[in-house]
Amino acid sequence: MSDDSAIMTAFVIIVFGWPSAVVGAAVLVAGVVSRKRWLTALGALAASGFCLFVASYPPPARWLGLAAFAANWLAVLAVSRQAVAWAGVALVPHIITTLLVGYVVLVE
Repeated sequence: MSDDSAIMTAFVIIVFGWPSAVVGAAVLVAGVVSRKRWLTALGALAASGFCLFVASYPPPARWLGLAAFAANWLAVLAVSRQAVAWAGVALVPHIITTLLVGYVVLVE
């Protein structure tokens, strides 16, 4: 395996895989708890790769990925408008999607 191929494989795993899901969720929660819009936006951006990858699955998983993607950015909007409770509610689709995909992967 060439170095370029290994680098590209690592890049795809980091951007679209579990690191994206876990880091995105952690930074989203940290942004909502600290009420920092930039941190919440960073978390939504970090989680976008995973959400859009799940959105490429067949339905009904497609709808979970799209809902998580949209809800993450709604959390950013809610934090920017000081609606922290709504931002917390907006994190639920991402967490459910991550847990369901993890469950399917582990059971398979």
